[in-house]
Amino acid sequence: MDENFYKKKIEQLEEELAICMEEKEKLEEEVKWMHDTIWKLLRRLKQ
Repeated sequence: MDENFYKKKIEQLEEELAICMEEKEKLEEEVKWMHDTIWKLLRRLKQ
């Protein structure tokens, strides 16, 4: 396999990594929102 193959493969993996990192960030935001919402609801129930 030549050097060009490895460069292309690295570029592909870097793109996939960037997509995964974006998805992770979105999921972390969603989990934070759910966590905050659950706590708000629990506080309302205690009143």
